[in-house]
Amino acid sequence: MSKLFALEDINEKTAETELEATAEVGEVADVQAEIQEEVIDANEAAEAINEGIDAADQLEEVEEVVANAAEEEGLDPVAAEAVRIAIEAICARVGANPKVMYPLYATENFQSASSRKANTKIALEGAREFLINIWKKIKAAMQRLWKKIKEFWDKHFSNLGRVKKALESMKNKISESSGKLKDKAYIEEAPSGLHEAFGGGDISVKVINGFIKEHEDLGYNSDTASAAITTFNEIANSILNKLGSLEKIVPNSDSIPELEQAIRNLHKDVSFKTGNLIGGLIVDVNYDIEDDGNVTLDITRDYADKKDKGGVVLAEKSEVRELLTRTLKLINESIKYKAKQEKVQESFNKLALAIEKAINKVEDEKSQKVFRKLMKITYKINSKIPTVETEFLNLNVKLARAVISYAALCLKNYK
Repeated sequence: MSKLFALEDINEKTAETELEATAEVGEVADVQAEIQEEVIDANEAAEAINEGIDAADQLEEVEEVVANAAEEEGLDPVAAEAVRIAIEAICARVGANPKVMYPLYATENFQSASSRKANTKIALEGAREFLINIWKKIKAAMQRLWKKIKEFWDKHFSNLGRVKKALESMKNKISESSGKLKDKAYIEEAPSGLHEAFGGGDISVKVINGFIKEHEDLGYNSDTASAAITTFNEIANSILNKLGSLEKIVPNSDSIPELEQAIRNLHKDVSFKTGNLIGGLIVDVNYDIEDDGNVTLDITRDYADKKDKGGVVLAEKSEVRELLTRTLKLINESIKYKAKQEKVQESFNKLALAIEKAINKVEDEKSQKVFRKLMKITYKINSKIPTVETEFLNLNVKLARAVISYAALCLKNYK
């Protein structure tokens, strides 16, 4: 399975779709084209944030190795070279210039026993400074991402209105048509656009209703995930506020039990897997807790095997109107995403500030690690799920386009 954010797959599978050429289809296609480009931008920004978090994890491990060496005899030349190679790899992940770090781990600095300890301490400070800079970059990238997402919803809030008008227009045309299905209730070969959209085989009202149902379920699962993340942000922020001066934290504690429970509770609401969405796409959102208490949030996608190209079973006007009505309801629900995103962002901003204050207040290393872990989890879930919802909006617009195309094909055959 490939990652959801590898959007090139979507382009390859749908770019050449030949849907029924009507004004309504053209209008929705224009909206879809505008959304697609911005979805890619937002997803790339989210990936960069998560790459940075993973790099910070690796750098913390390197920092621990160097810190342990600094407490003893210092790094020997072989260990220093190993650390240099590890940091070079981390730099490559985040696009940093590794040459800045090279002097700190130059082999000649660790040749003599007398210089090893002092130079190891200097190298440790360099690693810690690099870690601080990575987190500065992550925070700045997160701010830019949320700005992108806000601008996305502000812009496409009105664009979804265009999709609604197109659906309503086609619904009116169906209602006003005086024609009826006569001899030709079945078309032997489906247009390529409908074939790509609905997965092959014979396309009928029943098949299309099945796809609409999957998109409705996607909306429910997406809403549940967003609500769970908002709740987690608010609970975690409340816990930090209750700690007050942080004197209640047990010195050198490995965890805060209430926070650990809130992290575990996310699993049941954030993880879900869809059935076949438009184009045969299957989305799998998997939230998992690792042995060290950190979390992974993997969002992958696959495509269902397409059947051989079939025909199209045309439908009576009442059935087509019902398809358009269900799709209109789906788009109306998509419009509500904007308010939900604003709630997630508000709760994230408050929690991120509380975590930063906590990290700055505590002095013992173990407590700092507790808060750094919370910060990583907070950034991961608050960058991935909200960004994925922009892709879900894009999928709903694609579905609307395909439903309008089917309706137009039926309308064309009313005599």
